[in-house]
Amino acid sequence: MVLERTKLFEKYQNKWVALTSEDKVISSGNTLAEVLKKAVKKGYKEPVVTKIPDLKYDYLL
Repeated sequence: MVLERTKLFEKYQNKWVALTSEDKVISSGNTLAEVLKKAVKKGYKEPVVTKIPDLKYDYLL
């Protein structure tokens, strides 16, 4: 299954984001601690968390 993440990357660039396994955004913010705190408050104990890169730079993954 391929998930389209372009809009996610554009909207949340340079932010930390907590996601469900279906790529639904649970919370976002400037720090990892802030995002985890918001996710736990919403009832997600172990969300998928990532830092969305700034799109004005090229990255090699």
